[in-house]
Amino acid sequence: MGPQPQEMNERQQILAEAYSRSSRYIDARTDALGNRLEVVEQHMVRLEGNQQQMMLLLVQMQQQQREMQQQMIQMQQENRDGRAFQQMMFDTLKAFAIDIQKQIAHSSAALPEQINQMAVRFDRLERRDAAEDAAQG
Repeated sequence: MGPQPQEMNERQQILAEAYSRSSRYIDARTDALGNRLEVVEQHMVRLEGNQQQMMLLLVQMQQQQREMQQQMIQMQQENRDGRAFQQMMFDTLKAFAIDIQKQIAHSSAALPEQINQMAVRFDRLERRDAAEDAAQG
């Protein structure tokens, strides 16, 4: 004998309840996973925004680094130019000082000779004046 109609109804009711509970459980789990997925997507959007900001900052930092390197190169060149100018001025002043020392030494050596020549001229002038005075007087 087969199952009785009442037994069939009970089995169908049990199956319907089991199906209903399973469906509710699956729906609840699906909703929970959907909510988690939304949260994960929101985090991903924020992370992508953060990543873009970090990339922009990195580009700015690299640009600043290049600018600083250019400034350092320029400062080094200016320093070298300043040193070259300083050396040129030193060499010029040194040559000028040597020239002045040579002129002083030459003048000092020639000074007694010039004094003697002036004394000789002075003596000649005195003799000439004395001779002219004697001739007039």
